[in-house]
This record gives sequence, structure tokens and C-alpha cells, in this order.
Amino acid sequence: MARILLYKAFRPLEYYTVTQPLGLMYLASTLRQHGHEVAIVDMIADVLSPEDAVERAKPFAPDLVGIHAMTHEAPTMHALARQLKGWRADLPIAAGGPHPSTDPHETLRNEAIDALCIGEGEDTAPELFQHMLAGEAPVGVLGAAYRKDGEVVVEPPRPPILDLDRIPFPAWDLIDVPRYFDLPKFSTVCKRKQYMSIFTSRGCPYSCTYCHTIFTKKFRTRSVDNVIAELRALHDQWGIRELHIIDDIFNCQMDHAKKICDRIVEEKLDFAITFPNGVRGDLMDKELLQKLSKAGCYRITYAIETASPRLQKVIKKHNKLDKLRQVIEWTDEMNILQNGFFMLGFPGETREELKTTIKYALDSKLHTAQFFVVNPFEGTELTEQARALGKDFSTDPEIFSYFRAENTLCEVPPAELNAMQRAANRRFYLNPRRAIRFITLYPQRTQLVGLFFIWLVLSFKVFSDSHEKHKWTSLFRSFRFFRRQKELTSAAAPA
Repeated sequence: MARILLYKAFRPLEYYTVTQPLGLMYLASTLRQHGHEVAIVDMIADVLSPEDAVERAKPFAPDLVGIHAMTHEAPTMHALARQLKGWRADLPIAAGGPHPSTDPHETLRNEAIDALCIGEGEDTAPELFQHMLAGEAPVGVLGAAYRKDGEVVVEPPRPPILDLDRIPFPAWDLIDVPRYFDLPKFSTVCKRKQYMSIFTSRGCPYSCTYCHTIFTKKFRTRSVDNVIAELRALHDQWGIRELHIIDDIFNCQMDHAKKICDRIVEEKLDFAITFPNGVRGDLMDKELLQKLSKAGCYRITYAIETASPRLQKVIKKHNKLDKLRQVIEWTDEMNILQNGFFMLGFPGETREELKTTIKYALDSKLHTAQFFVVNPFEGTELTEQARALGKDFSTDPEIFSYFRAENTLCEVPPAELNAMQRAANRRFYLNPRRAIRFITLYPQRTQLVGLFFIWLVLSFKVFSDSHEKHKWTSLFRSFRFFRRQKELTSAAAPA
């Protein structure tokens, strides 16, 4: 048995939001099955610097450390690994998550990181960690990457886990569950404060060029019985009353999605349900919308991205835009609050195509919309497409932002793209019909104060030219307003 400490890396973006570190919680449960003692440090929840995070490790005295990082969190991952080695030079350190999985060579340039767990971790990590704890190179471990004689070795990928039911439920006891109720959430809309994020499936069969592929292109579902057993435990043992379903594509198998809804109703499980990660809108039908509504769904996000038919093909999203319009109409008719994701600045995107996407959002019956700036990540096809077009850009995580273009892959310069993004936010939300409809459907109107502030920030040029100052100022303001939101909603939340 070993003592294994798992970190969720944190690096501030414009807005401070948190969700439970579900991937680490699943991995922790699996490592426990192998006899290990595990602890989790969520640097996001506690707003920890690398120095603070090292202090958290000392009382636990780990035998091995694992760090999970998204691409924008890579600088923190690297800094944390170096400081952990400064504390204990012989401490084995592994990294995993989207950034190490898609850019293993960059990650292993940091000599403080000994090995990587690429892709799903439940089968790879126990085997990888066994080698690391024994002081051995993980030669032949599928899904591992490491250095050998100064060269990076990436072993063949491990096949996806087909039977998801064999993965134990997340280690809820390793986090402070109630603490997450009062922190700014990944889903900015929340009906009930007692929430938990869940997966009902893994993988996505589509080939969107901008996506990481942690869970592979093989779509797999948990059995309905297994999902319901988890929901029963969350409801009865942990007092959870809201579900944030963060599957890559919940409705990929429509029958499976409908059966989950039916069972929630049959089991009389009292949940409010939202989809902050987005669903495949052009797969939706009226029957699933009706079943979701009966099961407690109050908000759905549709990942539309672009309204340009040409770009839908280029980015391999292949959304059926006319079908999406119809689905948005149906969702509005059923009084389900709906959000749209849009991405601005794809490789080669023209000014007219940007205007087409914005107009699609403005003309729709979406109640809310988010207009994100496209970010190129190493290891994605999007980056290869941009390079093929001769675009001059950087994939440096230090300039990552969903809300502000430092450089751009499209035919519009960054300053103009930023201005178009701000104008889109203003025009979308200043529509009187939409504003009234949004306020009518909004589940907790006391939260609107904080959201109005965010809209002001996104819609008007209020930042300095310093990107670092911009990020920290936004973080502070967002945290302050969301804390105020907590004070306003605590009394209104159901027991």
C-alpha cells in the first residue's frame, strides 16, 4: 500500500468557477481498490498557489503524487511539480489530464515530472504507479509516457474501458462536498445549491477538430441501473438535489438517455437537472425533451459553435443548423431554459462568417448565449489546420482566454474580433423579448445581480491592456460577486 496524493491544478482565468474534480474522484476510488491510501487537493476550490499546495502535501507525506491539468493549467502543473521536487527530490510525480495527454513531449520537458498517464486513468494509473513506486521505468505500460536515455517514450494507447460499470463510484468522501455548494459553479445557473457533477457515459464519436480526446471516440454508456444506483446514493446519503450532467454527449444514444429520465421519474428521485457541458442539439427530439422536463431538467446547453455551413465541415462538427433551430423552438415551448455555445475565430473564418454566427444567435429563441474565442491546443487537428493555412499564432497557455483574443486564427484581427464579441453580447441580451423570457424562466432571480455584472464586463471594454492584470482583476471581481450571490441565495435554497 502506498500513500498517493492527487492534485487538481488551478490557474486563474477571467472568471473563477469550480466543479468537483470528478476525474480524480473516480481515480481515487480505483486506487483504493488496489489497496492505496489516497488524498485529493483541489487547488481550484481552495484557490491555492503552488507554494500553498506543497504545504498541503507535507502532513500527508505522500509516496507518489499525481497532477491533473487542462491546457491553460499547464504552467501551474509545471511549477507545482518543480516545487514538490524541491521539497522532496525523490518523490515520484506523474501527470495526467487533457494537457499531458495531448502534448506529452512538452510536458516531459519538465524533468520534475517523471511519467504521464495518457487518456483514461482507471486502468493505466495503477499499473503506472506500481512501476514508479518500485523505481522502474513503465516500459510496456499502455497509455504511459516517460523519459528513457533523455528521449520521450510514448507507449501505445490503452483501449478504452468498455464496461464502465466496473469503475467504482467517485470518492465523494475525499472532498468537502458541502463546500462546493457555496463556490462559483461551472454552470453559472443553479436552481438548488446542493449539487454534484456526474457522468452517465464516456467518449464522443464525432471528430471536432478543436477537441481533446481523453475518453476516445468510442462512445460508451454506464448501465441505467448503475447510473440510478449512483443517483440514489447521492440523493439519500449526500443530500444532493441538483445534477450537473457533464457527459461529452449525453444524448448520443437516445434510448439510453430516455431510459435514465424514465427511471428518475419512476424512482421518485427529486433532482433539478442541468447540462452545463452541452448536448448534441441536432440529435434531440421532442420525446427526449419531454422526458427530461419530467425528470427535472430546467436548463440545457446546445453546443452550436458556428452558423457557417462551410466551417461546420472544416471543424468536423457537422451540426444540422436547420434541425437545431427547430430543437431550440421546441425547448422554448417546453419552458426549459436554454443556452448556446458559440466559438468565434476558427482558422480562415471570414468577417461575414463571424456575422452569420452572431446573427444565428440573435435570431434564435435561445435564452442565453456564450461567445467564446477559439484557442488552439497542441495535439488537436485545429492547430494542424491553422498551421496548414500559414497562420502565425501561439499555443502558449499563458495567453489562453475564452473571452479575449491575443492572437487569432481567422481573417479578422484580434482587436476587431474582441469588438465583435463584445457587440454580440450587447445585442443578444439587450433584446427586450429575450430579456423578459430569460428573467421569467430563471430559477433563482437573486443570482441575476452577479450575472448582470459579468454581462457588463463581457460587453464593454473595461480592462487594462495588461493581460495578467486583466485576469487577476476579473478573478477578484467575479469571486466577490459570486460570494455575494451565495449570501443572497442561501436562504432561498431548499433544504
